[in-house]
Amino acid sequence: MFACALYPDYNRNFMDNVAKEVQQVVKRLRSRTCLALWCGNNENDWLYEALHASGNIPHPFYGEKINHELMPALLEQLDPSRTFWPSSPYGGNDHNSREEGDTHNWQVWHGNIEPRVFGEPQLQDYSVEGLSFKKFKEDRTKFASEFGMHASANLYTLKRNVPQTELMLGSAEMMNRNKDINHLKGVMLMEGYTGIPGNLEEYIDFSMLTQAEGLKYGIEHYRRNKPETSGALFWQFNDCWPGTSWSVIDYYGLPKAAYHYARKFYHPLLLTAEYTPGDAELVLWGVNDTRKTVSKTAELVVYGLDGRQVYARTFAAEIEACGKQRIAVVKLDDLLQGLDAAEAVCVVRWMDGCGEENFYIFATIKI
Repeated sequence: MFACALYPDYNRNFMDNVAKEVQQVVKRLRSRTCLALWCGNNENDWLYEALHASGNIPHPFYGEKINHELMPALLEQLDPSRTFWPSSPYGGNDHNSREEGDTHNWQVWHGNIEPRVFGEPQLQDYSVEGLSFKKFKEDRTKFASEFGMHASANLYTLKRNVPQTELMLGSAEMMNRNKDINHLKGVMLMEGYTGIPGNLEEYIDFSMLTQAEGLKYGIEHYRRNKPETSGALFWQFNDCWPGTSWSVIDYYGLPKAAYHYARKFYHPLLLTAEYTPGDAELVLWGVNDTRKTVSKTAELVVYGLDGRQVYARTFAAEIEACGKQRIAVVKLDDLLQGLDAAEAVCVVRWMDGCGEENFYIFATIKI
């Protein structure tokens, strides 16, 4: 309940109220076996230190006592069996350090320039390259506990909440439906992948495709990097307001494209291709998040956009329980067989039908 803000920990009445809330919440939830740890706040420690170092916050860290004194003392009494984590992100030589603890990757979308260390200002790169979801590939975090990017709500949802006269790209009401700071971030993210939308329909489609492909790119990277990276939780699942946001399900429960993508990129037996447009080769990986070793056959097929098959090959894979395997490395020239990269699509699948087919393109989408 304590997120991205400062709190009056110098006020006795307020702190008494917080103590009662913590006691009630812990007693209500501590019997649940799915509860892994208690976390004191979201981004308070990280943002205070970064903004204080940048000169934007001159005063003390109001609220620090809640998460570093009050909560740990109460949890020691009420639920000593579980770990208490003061904040998220937290740990290392910056609360968003890649070497220790968990991290929030806002290099993508917000353009944060990292790594930084305590005392350095938090700088940002607002450019097509600085915001790109390709930045995920540089991240070797231990646990990515928050990251994401915007996508529009579905047209049905927008029509129910936006007057017909305002239902157009760039209108005041459509801008009001986006509560993030600097709306150009979403445009630049699309510019680097789909191209800039020219109307509302394109905005809905382009933003959803960019979000879906971006989350897929990041999460598959994090999963291939296991066990060094041991978790990837994207922000966010659902929504509390109809508009443009990081959610993959909009206000009325309607799924965006990324919701369907998640069914693939979170499958426990993931077949994934490590490839970024411009690479000279494609690396095929298998990731096994089950507790049993599996033996499977992977198939990699390349088609032209006209449906013509230009490459097909199978590979044997044996992946240890909770492990991964680098199944094959294939040169791009061998995959394309003379076909233009912009005219080809790669499909990978498990031959036994496990999971779903996974698709990759060899060139950045530009419409």
